[in-house]
Amino acid sequence: MRSVIFDFNGTLFPDADKHREAWKRFLVKYGKGADDGELRSLDLGRTTESVLRGIFGEKISKADISAHTLEKEAIYRDVCREDPTTCRLTAGAPEFFDFLKAEGVDFTIATGCERTNVDFYFDEFKLGKWFDRTRVVLDDGTFPGKPAPDVYLRAAKILGREPADCVAFEDSLSGVRAAYAAGIGRIVAITTDVSAERLLGCPGVEVAEPDFTNMKKLWAEVLYK
Repeated sequence: MRSVIFDFNGTLFPDADKHREAWKRFLVKYGKGADDGELRSLDLGRTTESVLRGIFGEKISKADISAHTLEKEAIYRDVCREDPTTCRLTAGAPEFFDFLKAEGVDFTIATGCERTNVDFYFDEFKLGKWFDRTRVVLDDGTFPGKPAPDVYLRAAKILGREPADCVAFEDSLSGVRAAYAAGIGRIVAITTDVSAERLLGCPGVEVAEPDFTNMKKLWAEVLYK
């Protein structure tokens, strides 16, 4: 029986546009601008610290990183709340969680976002119905962000499984590279913001789906084996 590790942002919650809007508002506040291409590159699987170092330079202090992180993520949550009709889990995800629980499959979340956002997601999406908050792997400043494999290695350890015995669900290029580098056995790409062609071109990715509506069938026919 395989265990499952879910990325969150973009995979379980299609929020790339919300992060880009939040970064845009944050950059404007500090007199900096970015075009659409630059905004698209800011937050796809990277830690907020790495993005901030790219914006303000490597000499930015830890205190400023912490303050700016909280500031940007507060803006992001405001952006989410502004449009509740789009603040929802990826189609089919709740049903897939129910299916995995019924099948006795152990699963958790491995995300590059920080604590305040994870708390927001648990409250907004009632994730406690399916996930143990204490087992969620998040950006706590103790390991590098994706594409480094650390987040997946830690998640597999929490699940008590070898990485090869896990299935990862990811939406970003850096995320699938992290899963592959960790030795995750099967990688499924969710194409909420990156094309199936690009994601399938990454090593280890064998399936690309727009959402989770077909995932129960894929689990039985492909992923469980």
